[in-house]
Amino acid sequence: MSDKDSAQDVIDSYRKRRQNTTPFLIGGAAIVLIAVGIVVIVLWFRGSNGPAISFFSSPTPTATETATPTSTATVTPTATNSPTVTNTPTASATPTASGPFIYVVVEGDTLDSIAANFGVDILTLMALNNMTDSLIRVGDELLIPNPDLTLDTPTPIPTGWRGTIEYRIAVGDNLELIAIRFFSTVESILEENEDLDNANEIFVGQIIVIRVNIATPVPTNTPRPSLLTPTATP
Repeated sequence: MSDKDSAQDVIDSYRKRRQNTTPFLIGGAAIVLIAVGIVVIVLWFRGSNGPAISFFSSPTPTATETATPTSTATVTPTATNSPTVTNTPTASATPTASGPFIYVVVEGDTLDSIAANFGVDILTLMALNNMTDSLIRVGDELLIPNPDLTLDTPTPIPTGWRGTIEYRIAVGDNLELIAIRFFSTVESILEENEDLDNANEIFVGQIIVIRVNIATPVPTNTPRPSLLTPTATP
């Protein structure tokens, strides 16, 4: 019986040890399987085809797009031509024939051109402005007459008639020529015109009184042709 008991004890002891080690073996195998499974899962997730899970994969640096500065075309302002303000010339008053007016001599004027521009007679123009000659200067003020105004036409003096006439001084006149023309004398003209103190101080348009036909015309000596005796040439 003792041998049977011993054998039975050994078997029971073996069974007990086996029963005690079996859970450890199963647990160890389970741990190994779990570890292998974890490794496989980790390797799968780290692979190129695996899903990206943040806690299994290291963060991959994302390339940051650097904004490339684009060249902005600088708009150069175009100079706009401003409209030039043209001064509208003021219409000058057009002289009318209703009466005389004052004209101021400008550069380039001559007495002839002024008379032509206003359609007046130059002698009348000189007479109204007490001018002894046609010299004018820039800035001179001239009285422009009505274009219809003319000087009096002297009435022809009957031959041999004696008396006084009124005469208007014309361009180129002097008392000596006037005296000769009307058969008078310079002294007589000065006596008839008390306001005329100097024979040289007369002007075109001035009216003087002349006593005519008081001087005998002086006959002019007619030169006689000299008779030359022809001299024979040898």
